[in-house]
Amino acid sequence: MKVTKDGFVWLTLSVDKAFEIWNKSVFELYVLWDDDSETLIEKEAQLKNAIASGFQIGIEVGKLEEFVPKGKAIESHRKSCPMVNCVDCLFGECNSDCEYQKGFKEELVV
Repeated sequence: MKVTKDGFVWLTLSVDKAFEIWNKSVFELYVLWDDDSETLIEKEAQLKNAIASGFQIGIEVGKLEEFVPKGKAIESHRKSCPMVNCVDCLFGECNSDCEYQKGFKEELVV
């Protein structure tokens, strides 16, 4: 999973899963760039080049705010916690002793 600075959530895929989804045309796939931008993959050559270059491939999930109950101060929490990929951090429930900091990392698999 990748969460951009603006709170957009991407489900990142393994190489095998990316090709499986591409071949079945189930979802639109995107190259996820290091600057938090993305590019829609329109040709298999783009997919192959992105993977060969080491970039992440992802599927859109949506804005983080869509998954969090109203009233949560997501931006202020994300700014105060350096572990933006921690599951607790994503939902505004992190503390200084969060699971990510203990070495726990949850990865979603399609």
